[in-house]
Parts: sequence; C-alpha cells; structure tokens
Amino acid sequence: MLDLEAKIKMRITKKQGGIIGGVVAVVLIAAAIGVHAHYQNRWYPGSTFNKVDVSRISEESKEIH
Repeated sequence: MLDLEAKIKMRITKKQGGIIGGVVAVVLIAAAIGVHAHYQNRWYPGSTFNKVDVSRISEESKEIH
C-alpha cells in the first residue's frame, strides 16, 4: 500500500491539469484547421457523397469566402 507522501507526489495539480487540457485543446483545434484546409478545394464539379451533390456546397462556400 502506498503511503500518504507517495499519493501526494502522484497527484496532478490543478495547474498541471489546466496545462494538459490546454495542450489537448490546441492540438484538436489545429487538427480541425488542418482537415478544413486540406478539404477546402477538394470538391470538383459533379462530385457526390452519399448521393448528395457536394460540388454545389463547394460553390456556395467559394461565394462566402
């Protein structure tokens, strides 16, 4: 059985937890931005996905940007 001192040393402080949470959030946001950038110009005229015309969606997004 671990004594009290060992348990205290193993505990993650609130500051460490906040840093870890922040790093995880930054990584997830960066991944989402990367996926968005990768697929931003991938839909060509006549492209479909599950019988949905995604080329129209691409044209609409070009008008917004």
